[in-house]
Amino acid sequence: MKRIRNIGSAIEPNIKPLCDALNRIESVRTYFSCQGHFWRGLPPYVLFDADTAAAAALEKELREDSRSQSPKLRAPWQMTGWFSDTFKLRFRLDSPIYNRKTGSWLCFAFREKVLKRDFVVLTEMVENLHDRFLKDKEQNHRKHEQANPHV
Repeated sequence: MKRIRNIGSAIEPNIKPLCDALNRIESVRTYFSCQGHFWRGLPPYVLFDADTAAAAALEKELREDSRSQSPKLRAPWQMTGWFSDTFKLRFRLDSPIYNRKTGSWLCFAFREKVLKRDFVVLTEMVENLHDRFLKDKEQNHRKHEQANPHV
């Protein structure tokens, strides 16, 4: 009997580095993602839980890049927040550009190449945020030790 793979348990290869980078941030946990499947009309996205500081920092990076004279991302990416059924704040990272269906295979091939590049840039942005959060945490710890040397 042929074994059926559980699609829900696998992270697709093109989006896996981005999900891994997000999950390295202490207050972020991804729970669903899709690398995009243009021929089926499925856009790329990552769904995740995060504290508002981490989500705001990522949104700030995205906005700064989109307003830059030479943006690194080829498409505009955005964060959307909503409340779950249990009133937990959750987030979605996606690009409205990729929500449109492609008109031809040539267009699909171009979008796929651009998207793969955007995944690399997004992963680098998240890794830089992670490094910044670690540095801030270390500085706060040192300040606390200096202020409270006997604790």
